[in-house]
Amino acid sequence: MCYKNCFNKTNRIGKEFDLAFLFQRIINKNKTNTVLFLFLLFASNLSFSQLTLQEFQSGIPASWAVQSNQTVANNWQATSTGGYQGTAGVTVNPALNNTVGTNAQYFLITEQFNTPSNGEIKFYTKQGSFTNKGTTYQLRASTASQPDISSFNVVLQSWTEAQLNVAATTYEEKTVSIGSLQAGIPVYLAFVAITNQTGTTATSGDTWFVDNVRVITACAPVSNVVTTPASTTAQITWSHPTSNSFEIQVLASGAGIGATGTAVTGTSYLATNLTNNTTYDAYIRAICTESNSAWVGPFTFTTTILGQSCATPLIVPSNVTTTPYILSTNLINFHTNTNYVPISSQGLSCVPPGIPPTWNLFSGDHAFLSFTPATSGLVNFSQQIQTSGNGCFANANSSVFIFSSCEGVATEAACLGGFTTGNPSSVTYGELTNFYVQKKTSFSLVFFLFKVKI
Repeated sequence: MCYKNCFNKTNRIGKEFDLAFLFQRIINKNKTNTVLFLFLLFASNLSFSQLTLQEFQSGIPASWAVQSNQTVANNWQATSTGGYQGTAGVTVNPALNNTVGTNAQYFLITEQFNTPSNGEIKFYTKQGSFTNKGTTYQLRASTASQPDISSFNVVLQSWTEAQLNVAATTYEEKTVSIGSLQAGIPVYLAFVAITNQTGTTATSGDTWFVDNVRVITACAPVSNVVTTPASTTAQITWSHPTSNSFEIQVLASGAGIGATGTAVTGTSYLATNLTNNTTYDAYIRAICTESNSAWVGPFTFTTTILGQSCATPLIVPSNVTTTPYILSTNLINFHTNTNYVPISSQGLSCVPPGIPPTWNLFSGDHAFLSFTPATSGLVNFSQQIQTSGNGCFANANSSVFIFSSCEGVATEAACLGGFTTGNPSSVTYGELTNFYVQKKTSFSLVFFLFKVKI
């Protein structure tokens, strides 16, 4: 028997008959296939799409339902101009009913749909007045096969009138997670207004408006955030499973998060124009096709102090003839295990006379400074060591060296001069006088604290 020809003949009748016919013919030939095709037929009856955007332009859809636990004359209904941005929407006004002494519940029930993975429902909402009239607003879910109101026993979120939106009579978009529901199961959602009227305005119930209802897969938050601060910048990186568009905020620590941030394409951002030795908070959110993720953060970091590296030095004012520049500090403040690079003074001809060849004048904590003179002339450099206190203050061994560039630090070619203290240990003051500097020519100054190894 030719099953192909028989099936083709039934194509004119319709798909549903074709499938049933093919099912019957295969049963007759091989009964072991019955369960497989029966499952396919049954599964086809459970196919529900995702809840797409509903703007109520044609009123409440026939696939939706309106119910109540009380017999009421007024329930959810369409409005042609009361929706978001003056368009169509839906609304319910419990105050139009007399339900004194009862708990009245007004249900607007969506069509059945399959829950997406990590789903969320988004909708715009507002109230009819600023006056508190005792309404409770809820979003509920039911996994029952029919939308009976007794089956809506999962409360996804509940609001009082004071909690629903910031400005009661202004539309605000709400986002409620339905991620607690298993993905891929058919469900109904219901907007439920609840009143307990006592005969007073304070319990009569306020009008509830809803528009632009949709269910989507939530935009995942960013993860694996790493901050790498420098003195006036910070490199920030993160990960995201799908999006390549983000917003970031970098704020003074404790300032709190703002409404919007700086748009970023890609998963890294260089924050600039920061202040050295200052603590900041970073917040990041993903921008997905249908929604944005929640802001994540704060990711707190502190910029480094200037002077830890030659690339980010302390800046000596250009005109020191007017006001001498004085740096009073403890060199331990400039120590960093992150970018400390050991260097040596041994073998340099610019080392002051009398220094034993085994001494390394660059072996300890150090600070980098940069000086670009405004005029040409002679400059004096000096250093006074404090030998009492903690950390570097207790060490008299120090040195100051001048190099022509950052690239030339600790090299013979770039070393222009230097002086020391601590040799002998009673010498706590050192200087380099009448050092000629040329206008607009930069010099790198490095203050070293060193330990003598004998």
